[in-house]
Amino acid sequence: MIDVEENVKNNEDYWVYCDVPMGRLIKDMQIGDGHFNALFDTGSERSYISPDVPMDNCVTLDEPFSVKIGGKTRIVKKRCIMNGAINGLKFDFSAFPLDELGIIDGKKVDILIGATAMEEWDIIIDPKDRKMNLKGLKNREFLEL
Repeated sequence: MIDVEENVKNNEDYWVYCDVPMGRLIKDMQIGDGHFNALFDTGSERSYISPDVPMDNCVTLDEPFSVKIGGKTRIVKKRCIMNGAINGLKFDFSAFPLDELGIIDGKKVDILIGATAMEEWDIIIDPKDRKMNLKGLKNREFLEL
C-alpha cells in the first residue's frame, strides 16, 4: 500500500495515487474538519458540491441555470467559494451546490472538481496510471500568459 502523504513529501514531481473507478479519479478531500470523496473530472467544466459538504461564502445567482449530471437535470441557484485541501495542500475553488452528485462504484461523490479548478491550480490527472500531479498546489507558483 502506498503512503500518499509520504509520496507527496518525497516525490519531486508530486504525483499521488488515487482510486480510479471507470477511468475517473476519486480522492479524499478535506473541507473544514470533514473528509469527503472528491471526483476529479476533466469532462466537467464546473465544480459541484453535495449538501453534506459544509458551505460558506455562498451567493444566490441572479439567474439560475440547469445542468445535467448523472443522467438528471438539476437547477443551479447558488455559487460558493470553497476552501479545501488534498494531502494537506490547501486551495480554493468555486462550486455550485446540488442536491446530489451520485454514486460511482459504490462511493458517494460529495465533491466534483471540474476542469476549470484543476487548470487554475495546475492539477494534472492521469487516470490510466491512477495518479494525480499536485505540483501546482505544492509550489504555489504559476505562469500567467
